[in-house]
Amino acid sequence: MSAVCACAALLVAAAALVLVNLHRGELKPPSLGSRCTRGPTAALRANVHAGEFPAAITTNHKTGTELAKCLVRLLADANISAHLAEMHVSAEHFSGNVRQVNLVRSPFILIHSGYNYHKSVAKPERWTVKPFEQMHFELDGVWQGALEAFTALPTCGSYIGVGNLSGSQTYRQALNELNFTAGLLFESLRALRRDLPYMLTSARLCSRIGFRPQGRACTNIWLDELMLDLFEGGQNQAASDLFRTLLVPPDVSVKTRDCDPFAGPGRMHDHTTNHSGRDEAIHLLRRLDAAFLGGELALAKATLESYRLRPAKVEGGLARSYGSLSRSRMSSN
Repeated sequence: MSAVCACAALLVAAAALVLVNLHRGELKPPSLGSRCTRGPTAALRANVHAGEFPAAITTNHKTGTELAKCLVRLLADANISAHLAEMHVSAEHFSGNVRQVNLVRSPFILIHSGYNYHKSVAKPERWTVKPFEQMHFELDGVWQGALEAFTALPTCGSYIGVGNLSGSQTYRQALNELNFTAGLLFESLRALRRDLPYMLTSARLCSRIGFRPQGRACTNIWLDELMLDLFEGGQNQAASDLFRTLLVPPDVSVKTRDCDPFAGPGRMHDHTTNHSGRDEAIHLLRRLDAAFLGGELALAKATLESYRLRPAKVEGGLARSYGSLSRSRMSSN
């Protein structure tokens, strides 16, 4: 019993050392003192330049990049000048006098989606198939946080029976060899290093601009709610927020159903991920977050929710409704 108590005390102490600092409303890379990280890499830099376009859509990793591309093409076909802002953004600022939407999603859903995608996508991203031993910390941004997760997992994962990964392994191989619990923890460590700081920064800056009936405007829109609204008759108001922000007329808005990734084969369908077991995954991620990550996923979710135009529906209800649709629905990258 004493060993169990000692382990529990150690986990509490580890949780107190947060992986991500909140500074001026912006998530920063993990702190040097964290048990689950090697230390901060280079500061995030600006890379969003929307330009002088009347309409723009900004995406983050696993928040609807392929859907956004389709919407931009649809608007262009209707002679509405639109632009896809630089993908997977760090978003130090949104430039230009544009009307813009920024696609985001719950950190818990993002991590489960990323886990499934990086583990099994037919055409893997290059960084997911590069051996860890060929990565270098000074270029950690190139590896999308994978190298930091590789370094951190032995410390955090030892509590759930995970040993050291081999340097000859790739991120994709590691996800396929780890069990479900360890795999979600591994993807969480990577996302906390890269995806979540970028997404929260973009959401904060978008909310700073805010919605205006005319002129420059920006609205944060949650991907899973938008998918429900566009393709399943949902009532989350995500679609209406997109249309009114980008000034999309009714005759064009009805054509957005053509962007359904499940309407046929193609790149959008290839970038979808399986939603089966989402409720179970979210429950497990909440437990991992509390035990190993200092509650940083929950904090990131709460921070993200503060950038909404209106109060959100309960996440669990959304996950259940989304998982019980007539078709086996998945979400677009």
